Amino acid sequence: MTKKFPWLAIVLVIIVIAIIVESFVTQTPTNGKDCISNEDCVVFGETGDCNCGCFNKNYQWTSAGACFCAAPTSCKCVNGKCEGIFVELEQACIDSGGTVKTSLCCLTTDDFPNMCLVGPCGCSQANSHNVKICDCGEGKCWDTNRAECISV
Repeated sequence: MTKKFPWLAIVLVIIVIAIIVESFVTQTPTNGKDCISNEDCVVFGETGDCNCGCFNKNYQWTSAGACFCAAPTSCKCVNGKCEGIFVELEQACIDSGGTVKTSLCCLTTDDFPNMCLVGPCGCSQANSHNVKICDCGEGKCWDTNRAECISV
């Protein structure tokens, strides 16, 4: 009887560990391209980076350099995976009720910055340049990750 106990205990421990690992992996989409809703997905990197694209917002992304990819303009959650959307931002602005305008924004800011964030157009005039923005009107802002005007 005593010889069977260690094997039974080892088998039970392995089963318990497998159940814990499986439940953690399936319930917490915090890395890679896993998602539950569109809000889980964000664009990482820029066109030209090696590993740009749509990933879970908690993904630990770092630029790998040395190769090329086309960064999407926004992301959606499709069948549990973050998928890139490649849309013309000017048309997306108009389609979501915004107006395309020009504004002075920080030198590191590209056209159609995320106006829901603080800062892309908050630099001094000496450290700014003209970029296209989407003016969504009162109570709304342009969300670059979703490529649409959203309520604030």
